[in-house]
Amino acid sequence: MKIQTNQNKIIPYMNVLIFITILSIPLYFLRLNILSISVSLLTLNLFILSITLFAINYKNLLSTFRNNSIFWILSLLFLLSFIPALLIYPTIHGLGVFIEWITIPILASFLLVTHTSKHPHTQILIQNALTVTLFFVSIISLIYLFLGHITFDERLNAFYPSPNHLAMFVTPLIFITITTFFTSRTKYAKIFSIITLILAIIVLFYTNSFTSIISLIIALSIVIFIKSKKKIILFFVVFIAMVFIIFTTYNKLSHLNQNFERNSLISRIEIWKVASNHIQQNTLVSTNGIDTFQDIYITAQPLYKPYLHWSAPTPHNLLLTLWISGGFFTVLFFSLLCSRWFYIASSSYVKTKNTTILLYIAAFFVILLTSLIDTPYWKNDLSILFWLIITSILKATKQI
Repeated sequence: MKIQTNQNKIIPYMNVLIFITILSIPLYFLRLNILSISVSLLTLNLFILSITLFAINYKNLLSTFRNNSIFWILSLLFLLSFIPALLIYPTIHGLGVFIEWITIPILASFLLVTHTSKHPHTQILIQNALTVTLFFVSIISLIYLFLGHITFDERLNAFYPSPNHLAMFVTPLIFITITTFFTSRTKYAKIFSIITLILAIIVLFYTNSFTSIISLIIALSIVIFIKSKKKIILFFVVFIAMVFIIFTTYNKLSHLNQNFERNSLISRIEIWKVASNHIQQNTLVSTNGIDTFQDIYITAQPLYKPYLHWSAPTPHNLLLTLWISGGFFTVLFFSLLCSRWFYIASSSYVKTKNTTILLYIAAFFVILLTSLIDTPYWKNDLSILFWLIITSILKATKQI
């Protein structure tokens, strides 16, 4: 009884720690030097959160694993599939990516699921924290816009390395914020959700990120088609969305017509070709190490003329990125864990018709759609966002 009482006293502080950690996700670029080791602020916060969650919930870890054993085994195999690449081509950068983008997000996700199983209110806390995070990111991004801090091609990227990165962070959170609107009990929370959605859509518009906008519209159309009894509503939504797309991407389409040989689509095709040819030579295991596509791309430069871009940090496709960094089994286990996760969520929705589950599936679907021509997982902020959505779905589907 005394131990339980002490835990109840700790929970409010635990809630604050979870909320602050989620709010710090956009600060992934801030790094600290600890014992001459560079560590991102986000990773440090996640590490502290994980230790604290473990200390409180260590007795329930086995129960969490058993309740979704197939999913967590696949997650573990996905993590372990990077080990050969680390051993064959060991680099400090590769080790950092493995720890910050793969290991800690999975660990924190597992511990959050365990914690939420005993403290269900944590799920609402995570959802609200993500909504507040989207609000602040949108506000700061719009300040950048008003101050004229945009890219050379007039796209908004705020403090992110590219407009696409900003868009990939904002888009799935739009569905989380819609969920917050429907689950909120007060009118003030609903008003805050609406304001956040409006700001986020404006930000997404000015990123001019064709992939994210298309993914959002497709996912939203599917949600409306499933939930709406009057399918005519879907027609109007799609019509308005198409007008939005045409207006948003007008400059891109003009650029495509005027300079066909050097547009982003042709560049991506070239990048995919370089990545595919490399994979054919290194199919099972990565021989270049984790996150080394930049070096591969530059080395292959003499083979592809004219070269449209001097650099490409990633192959602009998540599966290609995972294959080059880990190998065939990395892609296999990632695909299987996503399939398992989708099976759990969709099965639960069919049984319960819970709108929250459907919206989280939509958020996940947006990430998968975007991953076809970009890399929405391959940064520590995007990675923890991916795993937080998984955590939320596991809770929302009552599979814990």
